Amino acid sequence: MGRIWKDLEAVIQNRYQLKENEWVQVIVSKRGKIHVTVVTDSDIKRADLKKLLEKEVEKRDENYQIGFVNIYSVEQAEELHIEKIRKRDDYLSWSDALYADDIPKENKTETQVISFYSYKGGVGRTIALIETAYNLAAAGKRVMLLDLDVEAPSLHNIFYDKVNDEISGVKYGTIEYLYRKVIQGSEDVRINDIFCSLQLKNVSGEIFVMPALKTMNKDYLYQIERLQTQQIQEEDVFSKIFAYVQKELNVDIILLDTRAGFNQWGSLSLLTLSNQVIFIAYPNNENIEGLNMALQLMQNIGKKRYAVAMSKVVATEEGVVKARSLFQKLNVAQKDLIPIYYKQEIALSNRYPIESEDILGAYKELSDYILNNEKIERNKKLLMNGMKKQLLDHMFIEGEHLIRLLAVEQFLNQDANMFLKYRYKEELYGISNSQIRKSIKKRGNAYVLTTIYSVASDEKGRECTEILKSENNDIESIGVKLILLLTRNLNGQATWWAKNQSEITTASQVIDMLTHTVRGRSVLAFSKKGEPVSRVEKDKQEYKTTDELRLMINIKEEMLKENADQVIENIRGLISFFNKDREEIQFNFIVQEQVWEKYPELFSVFKGNTIETNVTIRDIKKFIIVNIDEKTFLPFTQNINTLHQVIENGSEYNIEQLLDDMEDEDYEEIIDLILGIRKDVKMYSESVVKYLYRFLQEHKEEKYSNLLKILKRVAKREIENPDEHYPDRLISFSRLQQELERA
Repeated sequence: MGRIWKDLEAVIQNRYQLKENEWVQVIVSKRGKIHVTVVTDSDIKRADLKKLLEKEVEKRDENYQIGFVNIYSVEQAEELHIEKIRKRDDYLSWSDALYADDIPKENKTETQVISFYSYKGGVGRTIALIETAYNLAAAGKRVMLLDLDVEAPSLHNIFYDKVNDEISGVKYGTIEYLYRKVIQGSEDVRINDIFCSLQLKNVSGEIFVMPALKTMNKDYLYQIERLQTQQIQEEDVFSKIFAYVQKELNVDIILLDTRAGFNQWGSLSLLTLSNQVIFIAYPNNENIEGLNMALQLMQNIGKKRYAVAMSKVVATEEGVVKARSLFQKLNVAQKDLIPIYYKQEIALSNRYPIESEDILGAYKELSDYILNNEKIERNKKLLMNGMKKQLLDHMFIEGEHLIRLLAVEQFLNQDANMFLKYRYKEELYGISNSQIRKSIKKRGNAYVLTTIYSVASDEKGRECTEILKSENNDIESIGVKLILLLTRNLNGQATWWAKNQSEITTASQVIDMLTHTVRGRSVLAFSKKGEPVSRVEKDKQEYKTTDELRLMINIKEEMLKENADQVIENIRGLISFFNKDREEIQFNFIVQEQVWEKYPELFSVFKGNTIETNVTIRDIKKFIIVNIDEKTFLPFTQNINTLHQVIENGSEYNIEQLLDDMEDEDYEEIIDLILGIRKDVKMYSESVVKYLYRFLQEHKEEKYSNLLKILKRVAKREIENPDEHYPDRLISFSRLQQELERA
């Protein structure tokens, strides 16, 4: 059902065939009174027009009453200065949203205008707005805070010193500006007089504040009583304010502190002025009930860009369970709860923003959501004008490159992880028969360049089995035998290794061979006071250092078929004798998950020293990046900020230079461009990478490398028939989800 005033105007126009200079206007009051003005030279009887209106109203379920019905001739209208009241089609009241069935035009302003709304007061909405603004400023954004909580304003008090500064403060508040502009028709008011800067330190952005008032007094109460939000919007005042701060202050984001509940100021902020909404709710039933209604009205008018956060959540298991259960009662497509945990520091503070990492971290999810919206719009521009197809055509390499998983890196680099449990052989990529790498180790008062030799048992499994099955109680002897066996893989790469290995019978002999003297550039020395020693002094000093040896033995099922208890006993002995007492020699063991689960009692003693090859979010990103065809793809995507300027200004850039300047954040931008930042383009939802991570965690049988095959299939479908629902990415999420479910 459309808006009733539009419907009635159309009925009257059609019935009486009004001419070009004749017109009709229907006004519906907040109490449901229908007032009609008709200007025509036709002979229309007021009684007939009233009957027509009553007949149309009877067709509706809502309770409306016929109010004033005025009919004027064209000449009378001119003499009495009766004019049609200009209605802005973008103004929406709560009642408009109740019965809306048409989606309004999108807000086309490039500036993000975001309402912070709560059904009830006291839920921490204003603090959420301020702390989120600080996070945005820390990310380099210029943010305007506009206080439209006009019946209970607070920004003028929170930032009292800045607002009342004699030089840089405000002359009067937003409400006085609106009153003088709209009610009094004064031209002697300036936008420049109603805001001030917080002049933040230690951040690259800035926060400006536009308070509702400067000082609470009787004039303020009178002004908010006289002001009507529809009248304000008829004058297009806020569009002019937004345009001014965007042009003169380079404001990127405007945050509106919205009046709680259902009132004209709330509808103005939520339904008309903003293009996004952050809902803040305290976890109780009355907040959920009110928020559900507000969300329904949002959906009625087609607004889908929003996020819902639960505030003051008690940071206990019981508190989180309660918040999640209430969140599930909300009629929203958003699946993930954004919890803002109760912090005593917030309750006790009298200065805002609170700049501690703990407090700012509580609002990071909200600020990231806002920043991501900006990235989404930027990526849409990047993929316009045929760029999307061009990238899809040559996005991935032929075949595939595997990666060294984060778990494997941790296994190789951390002494605590003595066991690596894996599922598929591809997960062991990066563990070769022999590896030599350099590391910096502290030796006395110096940091010394140290060599770490890693050798694996890949082709010597049978010999390892025979040694580990040995019932010889001399663990040191078993360890030395394994060292002599596995270090053959070094193939002469270790210059320290003795030629006559038959004489080596103890761990001390091995350590002696690993020990050598270093000096000069291999040493970064410090004095007793901790100050660096000069180059001349350092060159005179010699330092003894011991290189390290890591031996990685793959425990296969064949090793455990005979005398499994003895094998495990010897493994425990090796760990005790070498790993715990001699950091220079470390034994590490690799076990397939199937073997581990077949002998759970044997391996249970190693549970605390085991790392599993679970694919991480970092692994997924890295795997996608290494399989990109760099020659055709990266030149279009790295250094996103430069490319954005190229698209906007048509300027030129050097591709080779951009490739050289590639940094970690550019890789993040590439992943976002391929997969999308989050599942849903408009509303808050989890990231696509996190979704892929969850999928692989829930489907352990699925190899991570299969992800590339799926991405290639989706890319092919996108080339043949682009999915217009995801203009910000190369890979449609819905199609990616379909392919994963098929797999």
